[in-house]
Amino acid sequence: MPSDELSIGIDCGTSLVKSVLFDSRGNVLDSVSDKFDNLQSEGLWLEQDMAVIWSKTLGTLSHLLQRNSYARRSVKCIGITSHGDGVWMIDGAGNPVRNGIYWCDGRAKSAVDEFYRKGLAERAFDICGTAVFTGSQPMILQWLMKHEPESLERAAAILHCKDWVFFKMTGMISSDDTDESLPMLDMQSRDYSEALFDIFSITQLRDKFPDIRPCAENSCTMADSLADELGLNRGIVVASGPMDVSACALGAGAVRSGQAVSILGTAAIHEVVMDRPRLDPRLVGMTLCHATGNTWLRMLAAMNATPNVEWAIQTLCSRFISESQACGQSIYEVLDSRLRKIPPGSNGVIFHPYLYPGGERAPFVDPNVKGSFWGLSSLNSTEDMMKAVYEGVGFAMKDCYTTMTESPSEIYLTGGGANSRMWAQMLADINQSCINIPGAREPGALGAAINARVAYGEFKDAAEAADILCHTARTFEPSAGKAEAYEEVFQIYRMLTDANRKIYRYASGRVQIGSTVS
Repeated sequence: MPSDELSIGIDCGTSLVKSVLFDSRGNVLDSVSDKFDNLQSEGLWLEQDMAVIWSKTLGTLSHLLQRNSYARRSVKCIGITSHGDGVWMIDGAGNPVRNGIYWCDGRAKSAVDEFYRKGLAERAFDICGTAVFTGSQPMILQWLMKHEPESLERAAAILHCKDWVFFKMTGMISSDDTDESLPMLDMQSRDYSEALFDIFSITQLRDKFPDIRPCAENSCTMADSLADELGLNRGIVVASGPMDVSACALGAGAVRSGQAVSILGTAAIHEVVMDRPRLDPRLVGMTLCHATGNTWLRMLAAMNATPNVEWAIQTLCSRFISESQACGQSIYEVLDSRLRKIPPGSNGVIFHPYLYPGGERAPFVDPNVKGSFWGLSSLNSTEDMMKAVYEGVGFAMKDCYTTMTESPSEIYLTGGGANSRMWAQMLADINQSCINIPGAREPGALGAAINARVAYGEFKDAAEAADILCHTARTFEPSAGKAEAYEEVFQIYRMLTDANRKIYRYASGRVQIGSTVS
């Protein structure tokens, strides 16, 4: 039974919340998670009852401590992270004004279109380094100003999801510089930009934005009543931040300039640590403050990563599914063993992983682009097509990194895609970079816990903590022969991307899925 000082990281996702118990070395001792259904209406809306978010968070935390009763007197600090963007508002009494609005909500599309049409997006990007989209907080606020002004009148504070959980745990209203940097901060000063409030036409809401603090300073002691309810010591430190992408980078160990993190989950998030803000490529991706306090993250987030593989398995691989069931292996293990035999370039088949109906957002923004196979012949097999899907996600990853000003010195790979050794080696070969698999099973929650331990005073800063608490489980080195072959295929992939975008732009409005030419 561990008896040293413990910490807890809470990670509030879009459809799941988890509370994770860590020992003093950053190892996971136990984890409790709970799923919840989101509220979807009006087609593009995606919301959540804020009371549900808090109830599920409290439930996982309580269950974790009940299951590990010894930890109640050993836990010294708790860190919170969550997804960013969106709008989560409370009134003067600390109650939700309305449901929280997620980052993937689409109601503000017309506001975003007009923002770009007027040339305001360029002005904002020069300050914040982030390309706004429908889930950006100021865009949703514009929609609320037009359609729900009464909600904004009732609001005393405009928060992010983790800020709401932090408020419920401590009674403190605040936010940190990672969350608020999307897109309300001047990247040079790491503070609110009054010019951005004017550009976004939300100056009248300025006093509803919370105080902003560096992550390690965005902390408070837990409310005594809650500590008593959970059986924790009074005075326990709770820290809010960093937001999930920064927390994941911190938990993986990426804290120095040139280190990169790729999160291959539902989306494909690629981010590089920088020692100063660099905003290239323009009007694409995001720039945000990193948790270390003296570094930034340049991030490009493609719409789809693992869903490409899942779609291909369901569409192409019925016989492999049957094989996996017969031999007692997972479908991914079966695919790994078969696809290793396929040479780089999948025997001439190239796949573009743009399956999201709304197009792509990185390394370019194009609502018209679609996924495609290229180079098929009667000589190709299902294995060729599946290997091309894996490679296509890797080429899209390389496309993002080669578009950034800061080239990665090494890449940490997390998310579901990190579970495949075959895929990890392929990504090393395609990107011609070392691929490190972090030892942390829960890098996002660990990043939140690390920040809390800095706030608690155990470490002088996040970089020192990461050096001690983060380690690499496996490293995949690029193999020279395959790297050269993949470079040639990648150049063809990019040429096809450019050509296809022109074709899809022409076809938009003329040809629809399931219909004929009008």
